[in-house]
Amino acid sequence: MSIPPFPSFKDQVALDAAVFTNPQEFGGEHTIDGRQLVAVVEDTINDKTPLDYAEGVFVVRKTVHVARVELGYLPEVGQWMLLNGLRMQVTKAADEFGMIVIELEANVT
Repeated sequence: MSIPPFPSFKDQVALDAAVFTNPQEFGGEHTIDGRQLVAVVEDTINDKTPLDYAEGVFVVRKTVHVARVELGYLPEVGQWMLLNGLRMQVTKAADEFGMIVIELEANVT
């Protein structure tokens, strides 16, 4: 009787990413640059920060987790993206084991 092989670390991370973005777990459908993608979108703890120099203007920050195979590319810092209809600028982006993690911010009134 042979023992089945253990999944590789990469295989296990891919399975974990699939669970994380699953719409029945944490994921949901979001419009990113005009495309419907399954992603996890987090608001920052202090979602709306007032700007000291512009009365009535707030900075909104979001973190997006999306599978690399869903998005298809790693955004560049400074790039503009549309997230659910809100134009936001990329402040950080990283590919973390097949998950693209994007930090975005926008000024809103």
